[in-house]
Amino acid sequence: MSVITSVFSVIKKNLPQKNISVTAIRLNVGKFSNVIPDALQFAFDSIKKGTVFEKALLFINEIELTCLCNDCNKTVVMTKHNFVCENCGSCNLTIVTGRELFIESIDVENT
Repeated sequence: MSVITSVFSVIKKNLPQKNISVTAIRLNVGKFSNVIPDALQFAFDSIKKGTVFEKALLFINEIELTCLCNDCNKTVVMTKHNFVCENCGSCNLTIVTGRELFIESIDVENT
């Protein structure tokens, strides 16, 4: 719940005026961010009632875990968390994407 509470807090601080309700929130969530989309959706649905988010829909874009192999210089999508380059077998990898957790956009309407 603390992640969605933080999202609500950031959005409320940046709303341009008081008489606005949020109708949609789009989040980018990396598959290696330790955030479970179903749990995020459950928390969102549980705490939005009676707030400016009550009518809002939550859209979660999951971002693949990709790594750059520092030995063969290939970027690979990690389907397992074994951190081995599928091209050359090296474990010398740098995470490129998959740790993200950010608000992509919000939609609002006047109330």
